[in-house]
Amino acid sequence: AEEGLAGSPFFRSRPERGLARVVCFSPRHDLTIPEMDQLAIRRVVDLWIEEYQTLGAKPFIRYVQIFENKGA
Repeated sequence: AEEGLAGSPFFRSRPERGLARVVCFSPRHDLTIPEMDQLAIRRVVDLWIEEYQTLGAKPFIRYVQIFENKGA
């Protein structure tokens, strides 16, 4: 912990097990979801749902977050 935060009830740390998944929804890396057609968007959302359910079913997973990372 950083100096000054040790022992604070707001900044606790402990080892944790987790997973990260990366989904590339287009070979065009400059394409954003609003630019995609409805069928392509539906496929992405269906995959998000599938990943959410798959990860959420694992006993050691308590939280699943889905987001779009657009880089720096």
